[in-house]
Amino acid sequence: MDRLVLPRRIGLTSIGYIEYVKRKTPLFEEVRDHTCRPKVCIGIADFISRYRASIEGSIDISDTFAETLQNLSEVSSTGSLHLRKSI
Repeated sequence: MDRLVLPRRIGLTSIGYIEYVKRKTPLFEEVRDHTCRPKVCIGIADFISRYRASIEGSIDISDTFAETLQNLSEVSSTGSLHLRKSI
C-alpha cells in the first residue's frame, strides 16, 4: 500500500522566501516559525526510524510545489500566493 506523508504544510519555505525578497516579515505565525525559527521535528525522525524497512523512497516537494503555484498565479494574473490557515 502506498502512503504519502506530509509532515507539515507544503510551501512554508517558499512563502517565507517570497516575503524575504519583498523585504517583509511573514504575516502568518506558522511561516515565521518555520523560516525564522526552524526546529527539528523529532517525530519525523522517529517515524522514519520506525518504518525504515517499508520506506522505498522520498522526495521533498514542498518548495517546488509552492513555487509552481506562485508562477501559475502570476501567469494567470490572479495575484500572489497566499497562505490560508485551515480551520
